[in-house]
Amino acid sequence: MTRIRVVNQLIQQHSQGAYAMAVQMLRCKDDAQDVMQDACYALLRQARLPKDSSQFRMLLFKVVRNKVIDRVRAQKVRRSESWNEESVAANEQQNPETYWQQQQAQTSIKKALAALSLEHRDIILLKDWQGFSYAEIANILEIEAGTVMSRLHRARLALRQQMKLSEGES
Repeated sequence: MTRIRVVNQLIQQHSQGAYAMAVQMLRCKDDAQDVMQDACYALLRQARLPKDSSQFRMLLFKVVRNKVIDRVRAQKVRRSESWNEESVAANEQQNPETYWQQQQAQTSIKKALAALSLEHRDIILLKDWQGFSYAEIANILEIEAGTVMSRLHRARLALRQQMKLSEGES
């Protein structure tokens, strides 16, 4: 199998999660698609790539995160929200009231996440939404594992505070 095919296969295997993270960080699907394209191109240009799938996944998320930061810095203006909502059809058998409550909770969490700093938002997305370990996050963010734990703690406190503020507004 050629190098390009191997890289393409690994990208296809892990791109959905990386794209979801980019959408959450940028709050714009079009920008997230651009970031993914830039990240894939950057990976294809690299001379050495990990052959192990989990190592490649960490590298992909690291490159996507860095491309997101580059894009935010270049724009200097955050775009309006454009969330990737789950379809109603997936929960057809669910009680409408329960579904509505879940949608409200999801919307509240997404709004609270959007209000966080990029540093807090990306660490929560990596740990709680993408399921990376502390060591993997440390590798992606190029920080110590202890720093990951303390930042995650502060990020969760900030998220909790944002949730309380939004509850007070309701």
